[in-house]
Amino acid sequence: MWRDPADIARLRRALSKRIHSDAYLTSCTRRIITSFVRFRRSASRFIKLDVRAMSNEKLASELGRYHAAFQHTAEGVSTLVELINAYGDLLMRRHRGLNEQALTLLSTPKRDTTPLQEERNFFRLIKRIQARPKGVTSREGRKAMKKHFEKYRWTSVYLGGDPWRWSDFANRVRSTVRSENPDERLTKLKARHEMNEFNSRQLSKKFSLTQREVVMLREMIYYRIEHENAFSRITYSSTSLRAEAARRLRLSRDEYHRLKLEEVTAALRGEKLPLKKLSDSRSKHYVVVLGMKRCHVFAGKDADALMRRLPYAKIPKKKRSQSSTRVVTGICGSQGSAQGTVRIVSRIEDIGKLRQGEILVTQNTTPTFLPAMKKSAAVITDEGGITCHAAIVSRELGIPCVIGTKNATQVLKNGQKVNVDATRGIVKRV
Repeated sequence: MWRDPADIARLRRALSKRIHSDAYLTSCTRRIITSFVRFRRSASRFIKLDVRAMSNEKLASELGRYHAAFQHTAEGVSTLVELINAYGDLLMRRHRGLNEQALTLLSTPKRDTTPLQEERNFFRLIKRIQARPKGVTSREGRKAMKKHFEKYRWTSVYLGGDPWRWSDFANRVRSTVRSENPDERLTKLKARHEMNEFNSRQLSKKFSLTQREVVMLREMIYYRIEHENAFSRITYSSTSLRAEAARRLRLSRDEYHRLKLEEVTAALRGEKLPLKKLSDSRSKHYVVVLGMKRCHVFAGKDADALMRRLPYAKIPKKKRSQSSTRVVTGICGSQGSAQGTVRIVSRIEDIGKLRQGEILVTQNTTPTFLPAMKKSAAVITDEGGITCHAAIVSRELGIPCVIGTKNATQVLKNGQKVNVDATRGIVKRV
């Protein structure tokens, strides 16, 4: 995804002028919460739909509602990210001595996010299973596993990933039952939470932050993560809706996902369109431009021409073979240190290749990366700031994290041994 820096700068200037007002902040927060609640309700509604019984007209209408809800929340998330950045800048200007390092420690969700809830409940599940003589084969153990699986299997979906598979989840449970102490992990999670709360109190006192300022920041951080989790929820809950549309139009899943909403709904309503041809023209690559009122899709030569016009396309790519570089530097996303083997994840398909205790290296993370993050000894990203997904989730789960390196995926290679000093934002090859 590329966004025009001029557009971002314009949004930040507008926010910086208005963010001084408590009334404006309160209004923004209310809209964020309202958007989140509406999104959750939509997800609950979509999963209950009897799509096979729908007429084509009804199916097209429901697809329109799904896309409208999705777009509304996407806009909210983008604005929320910049709102958090603007508010952080305001706090640093308002309180002498408050810097980015201190702001990082403050920027933890006030409430448990879905990733932390799942992690805590998972190890409670492991504890219950270990207490049973028959373990995972006991009736109670299997029932508890099924309940956890159904409650959280949507969390890895995000925009286009797959929900958990039962075989993968069962293997995760069996492996954890054999090799880990759940009490130890639960104690560490509790200690991490207490440390976050302690840091919040100490920094508030040190820099004379008001309770309202701290609560406002931490609530925005919470909704920053939960809005992304909501994407996973609604994408998962609308799976049958989209699958039914693809079935009726005789399209594969990939063919369907390369089509615009108006193309799909028009075809459902009887318009003769070359859907497979349109989809195939976008199979190599395509560009989506978000306009003021609608999305514009460019494919083939048109996409190539547009890509060449974008400023980032003129920046020469760094060569991957920078084998002489032994140190990668970035920003501390979550304090701590680790040593391990590099695993570069460039595509969603690569997530399953990461093994327990490896160092996850990627451009950025989304909820689709959660299973990999929870297995990682540390997380390193090319992109992101202190309020990005990788940083916030890592701080909650106690995973050392270095963000904003710009070139970690280009400099590091699979299988290399590295030392990660996340507190200083330094990664060294061993």
